[in-house]
Amino acid sequence: MTNPSHGVTDGLASEWPWDSVWPGGALVTPVNQVNIGGDIVYKSCTNGTFIFIHSVINGKPIYKREGGACRGRDGWYLYYNNGRWVISFDDPLVSPSHGVTDGLAADWPWDNIWPGGAIISIK
Repeated sequence: MTNPSHGVTDGLASEWPWDSVWPGGALVTPVNQVNIGGDIVYKSCTNGTFIFIHSVINGKPIYKREGGACRGRDGWYLYYNNGRWVISFDDPLVSPSHGVTDGLAADWPWDNIWPGGAIISIK
């Protein structure tokens, strides 16, 4: 019979690891990719697959759109800022903004209500 341990590091008690507070600002995200679709601003740049870039801002993961530059911007990002998820062309690690579009406050972007009927789904 094995003897369970407390592990190398413990998060604060939570039902799911991505809802825990981890030492040193570590983050567990439930998904590495999300899809964005719908009638939102700059949809040719904002619709598509966004990949977790292994960076965190405001305790939440940062996702970057696959496919490179669009409309003269190096990248498009999905991240958490000022209490809500935003889609923006500003690199959140350099200059976080309110975004070109933002959803209502929610813990995760796929739980959000987005303008224009946009849908964010887990890939």
